[in-house]
Amino acid sequence: MKRFFRLIAAAVAAGAVLFGCAKKAEPATNENEKLFFDSWMQVHHPQTEKTGLGIYIIDENITEEGQKEPVADSQYVYVSYTARDLDGNITSYSEAETAEMLGEDVENSSRYYGPVVWTRIPGYIYAGVGEMFTGLGRGDSRTAVIPGWLMSYASYGTEQEYLNKETGSNSIYEIKVVDPIDNIRQWQIDSIGTFLSGSYADYDFGYLNSTLKEKLGENILSAKDSSDMYGFYFIEIEKGEELKPVDDEQEEDGEDSEEEDKYDWEKSHFYTVSGSNDTTIYINYVGRLLNGKVFDTNIQRVAQDNGLSGGTYKPSAIQWGDSFYALEMGDESSSSSITQGFAMTLWRMHPMGKAIGIFYSDFGYGATGSSSTIPAYSPLMFEIEIVEKPSN
Repeated sequence: MKRFFRLIAAAVAAGAVLFGCAKKAEPATNENEKLFFDSWMQVHHPQTEKTGLGIYIIDENITEEGQKEPVADSQYVYVSYTARDLDGNITSYSEAETAEMLGEDVENSSRYYGPVVWTRIPGYIYAGVGEMFTGLGRGDSRTAVIPGWLMSYASYGTEQEYLNKETGSNSIYEIKVVDPIDNIRQWQIDSIGTFLSGSYADYDFGYLNSTLKEKLGENILSAKDSSDMYGFYFIEIEKGEELKPVDDEQEEDGEDSEEEDKYDWEKSHFYTVSGSNDTTIYINYVGRLLNGKVFDTNIQRVAQDNGLSGGTYKPSAIQWGDSFYALEMGDESSSSSITQGFAMTLWRMHPMGKAIGIFYSDFGYGATGSSSTIPAYSPLMFEIEIVEKPSN
């Protein structure tokens, strides 16, 4: 009898081992997610067919005018958009009207509202969102439902590959093409040219509107005016003082030290009594986008008027150097780098002068922008005034 029970126990144990070794069948990646998504589509958009990659276009407005300037193979696109989940909740957006609908205080917000530049190179845009631009042109719009597996930056050739490898959140995107962009640098130069040729008057720059009108006048700047430093424009409002180093030699035969109409970037207007560029200057400044939006300043009144807070509102110290690349903001105990365009503006100024520097994003915040205030590929405008050293 004992032997019988031992045999039974052994058999049970062996069965347990065999059962334990058997693998439980795992569902394929996105199997459950696809069942849910397909069911949702069947309820809400049963007649809609998917595109080759697997998105579902539920609304669009394609115009004859838009087809004259198609997105086609443009690597960049200037776009307005709203993104929602399948319940209709807004998850991301670009426009002020949407922000107001959500209860945001747009007027006093430091956030940028408006179209943004999207890079259409694989790895920089969601695959499903990138698919939406097929067949669109300037001014055209489209709304599409995008399954979660296509909300991926990965690049595959078929929907099945995304299904097998990628996960994400189901989304509904509504986009409008503002401008297809073939050359992102030239597009910025053109934007600056349009601004300087008079579009600044369409925006609220406060007292600067009249200043820009006075300084630009009939002498409209264009891309050629930045040829000595492509992408940079300098407008001198008040020249200030003219200083020379103590060892400055007079030019022979009355010749000018600089070629006519060309700035010598090797020279600075700032010198100490020793003749070396090792001084500290102090400035007030206001940074703006080309639509007039203030994103940074050290002037308290300007900050308050534009919904900015948390800054240090007093003249900022600038540590001088032997080139504009060496300029830094702060004192000797604590300093930080500044954007190249900001430094170039300072470099061209005179002591106690006032000027405006306008430059494309290569001299600013480039392809990433800065937080929610400066979008990617944004030309910037800085108004800078050199002031006396503060007393405290």
